[in-house]
This record gives sequence, C-alpha cells and structure tokens, in this order.
Amino acid sequence: MAQRRMFSKKITKSARFLRMPSSTQNLYFHLGLEADDDGVVEAFTVLRITGATEDDLRVLAAKDFIVVLNEDLVSFITDWTEHNKIRADRKVDTIYKDLLIQMLPDIEIKVRKQRSDVKNIEDNQWTTKGQPKDGIGKVRLGKDRLGKDRLDEVSLNQNSENNELKESSKTNNNDNKPNPLSFYENNGFGTLSPIVRDKIEAISKDFIQEGSSEQEADELIIKALELSAINNVRKWSYAEKVLINWNNKGHKTVKDVDAAEKNYQSRKGNNSYNQLNKTTPEEDEETKEFVRRSKERLAKEVAKYKPEDFDDFF
Repeated sequence: MAQRRMFSKKITKSARFLRMPSSTQNLYFHLGLEADDDGVVEAFTVLRITGATEDDLRVLAAKDFIVVLNEDLVSFITDWTEHNKIRADRKVDTIYKDLLIQMLPDIEIKVRKQRSDVKNIEDNQWTTKGQPKDGIGKVRLGKDRLGKDRLDEVSLNQNSENNELKESSKTNNNDNKPNPLSFYENNGFGTLSPIVRDKIEAISKDFIQEGSSEQEADELIIKALELSAINNVRKWSYAEKVLINWNNKGHKTVKDVDAAEKNYQSRKGNNSYNQLNKTTPEEDEETKEFVRRSKERLAKEVAKYKPEDFDDFF
C-alpha cells in the first residue's frame, strides 16, 4: 500500500469543504492519509488518534465526503479517485472489498494487475526488467512456497492452504509451539529483516499487555500472516494493520477474532448507522435561530393586546 497520499484542490478549496468546521476538515485530511488503496479507512481508529468526535464524522457523511459502511465506522472516501490515481500494478486490494461492494453496489473498483516490472519466464522463475540491481521489483520465492503463484491471477484453495500454513507455523522442537518468525520466513514473505523482527516482537508485547498469553499472541500474529497469504499480499505491513485493528477492538485470542467475524457476518447488511439523523452543527444552529425568532414574533403579537381583551375567552 502506498505511503504517500494526494489531495485535490478541486475538493479541498470548494465552498462545500471550506464551510465545514476546522476540526471536521482536519479529520478529512487524516482519513485520507490513513485510507487504503481503494479509499477505505477505519474511521474509529483515526478518531482516537486525532481526538476528533463522531459529530465531525457525521458532518462529513452529511456533506457526502464519506460513506460510513458499518457500525464499526469503516468508511469510504467518496472523492478518492479525484485525489489519488493509483497504478493497477501497484495497488493492494482493500480488506473490506466485500463490504464495500455490498454497501455501494455501483462503485467501480480498480482491478489489480500484474506488475509491469516483473515477467514470467518459466517454471515459476522470475526476472525483472528496467530495474537497478538492488533487488527492487524481484519476487522472492520461499523454500516452502505454497501453491503456484502467478502475478496475473492467483487461485488459492483456501482450505488446503490454511492447513499447510498452520503446519508450517510450528517450530522444529518438541514443544510444538507456534512460531511467527519461522512462519514468516517459510511462507513466501521473504527474509526476516531485523526491523520486521522487532515489529513482530513489539506487536506481541502489545497483545500480552492487553491480557493475551505469549502463545495466544503468537497465534494471533500467525492468523494475520495467514490472512495476508490467502489474499496474496505477503507483506508485513498488511498483517500489521490487521493486528492493530484486532488489538484496538480488544481481541486477545484467535477465538475472539473468529467470534467477532461470525458476529459481523450475522449482522451484515445492517446499515443502521447511516440511518441515524445526520443533522450538522450548522443545521442545529439554524433551527435554534428559527425558534428564537418565532418566540420574539409571538411575544410582539401578544404585547399588542390588553388583559381585558381576553375576558371573552374565559
């Protein structure tokens, strides 16, 4: 996923945008920075990071700058393609693709294509073209790579691969405990760098601090890596984002993750959040001003009469 984001002045200098409160504008920029390549962002996390309120999010939804996809505040930035033009061979599909299509059936999602700097020679051997010799663009095939990967189209048998992935997550010693570091190296993620090793250990400590055991933390990391492999995005950054999401939601074990997914599927399609009253702060002020003026007019009308004028009514 790209580490840089663009914003179009056509949107950010429009009257519709500039009339919003500064806190709402600030939230919009942060949502754009955190969005994935399809313009989907977990708004709840951004609210926590920026200190913005759900009122700011409601303003953006009311002004049609975003569409809130579910009650967990997963949101889609409606002008995403105006802001960012992402090459199809560099794009990473959103993990919320099914939800996005379900809530916005008419949306056009850019289809991910084969990287233009990599071409297939034969028997899963790959070469780069037009790239320097520092390894950019090369595809590393792990010793125990599962299945036959093709960059143009990958068809994975999820059930069989899940079993093989779980099997390769075990260490070679007798205690048979899951080992995320071994799993990473043995399943096509490439050589484990010191930076990635430190990040894996750090996220493990985060889960342990929240109440997970060491083994439960390792199982969660392997679960996220499995999800990355199944979606053909063998990158630590992808798995890390999934893990941060789980940690923010308070998941301490793989069972918690599975239960949350089952619960989500059961209420899928319930777009109750979007049915909430989407009045903006400006609209609320207009209503208060209308009531105040109405009271003043009524008081002036009543003042025209004397008390004895009402005797006939009693």
